[in-house]
Amino acid sequence: MFLLHGYLNHGNYGDELLAEIVERRLQKHYPEAKFNRLSSKNSIFDHFKLIEDSEHFICLGGLFQDKTSLFTPFYYFLTTYLAHMKGMKILFLAQGIGPLEHPLSKWFCKKALALADFVSVRDKTSSDTLKELGIDHFYGADLAWSLYNNTSLVQNDNNYGIDLGVKSKIDAHFASLKGKTTVLSLKSEKNSYSDEYLEKFLTKVIEDCIQDISKPIIILEMQDSDTRIHARALELIKKNRMANNIVDNIQDIYIKANEFKSNELLYCLNKYGSEMTSMRLHALIIGHIAGLKSTAIAVDQKINDFIHQIDIYNLETLKDRAEKHYDKVLFLNF
Repeated sequence: MFLLHGYLNHGNYGDELLAEIVERRLQKHYPEAKFNRLSSKNSIFDHFKLIEDSEHFICLGGLFQDKTSLFTPFYYFLTTYLAHMKGMKILFLAQGIGPLEHPLSKWFCKKALALADFVSVRDKTSSDTLKELGIDHFYGADLAWSLYNNTSLVQNDNNYGIDLGVKSKIDAHFASLKGKTTVLSLKSEKNSYSDEYLEKFLTKVIEDCIQDISKPIIILEMQDSDTRIHARALELIKKNRMANNIVDNIQDIYIKANEFKSNELLYCLNKYGSEMTSMRLHALIIGHIAGLKSTAIAVDQKINDFIHQIDIYNLETLKDRAEKHYDKVLFLNF
């Protein structure tokens, strides 16, 4: 039994996507493989039971950071320690490390990763952090880059592998668009935005990133908690249109990523998006794969690392770096 561990069951499309990618790859190599998922959403009893029932412990995503609270790195240290005590094979796969501001956070991170059989990271900042902590690791790229296929940007049903009925429903949802348009995917920061700051921030984003407010825009929600910031953004966009005497019945499109499979989301963005403005890492990655021009709003280091990687690597190289996590880490250890 493979136990996938991370920020799962919290309505975050990016983390659920990573779990899906790893499960799919393991299933391909081990057709009889079975999977469970573990996160802070599980009860204490579930934590013990799932760890007891599993042999392999695979940690995904950006686990060790103290931006939200000191409890986060402590929690992942504790679960790793329990897995170690059970004698499980432990892998930290394609991790994003940091920020780690508190000395205890660094201690929890170092101790947890030292218990692992192997560690790999997705970006240079994470690699530099682990070098400072003295943790051996492999440096690749985010697993979502493995979704890239150099034929996937050709718009036909075979390349996307989408059921024709599903494709028809997607096209009907976007029927009000006349041509490609801006995709906006924002992120709510817990306890960070006052109403005054939020309005100034969103006004700046709208002014700088939406070139033509007379055109409908696509809102892409990557996490359930982002609903409020997107609703406010739409209010300000409509207010801006009225101030500029744009009074046509413009129908903006609102989509939730968790209602789409990854190939369906790629299809939506490739066919209907022109550029992606986002604070969300996996929205930027999927948008870049779909061929959209990226405007990254760097609210944290992982966005800066995304900018760094697309500046120096093409899509083929990023896919190759993502795929190497499997050969050099995942299947090397199982």
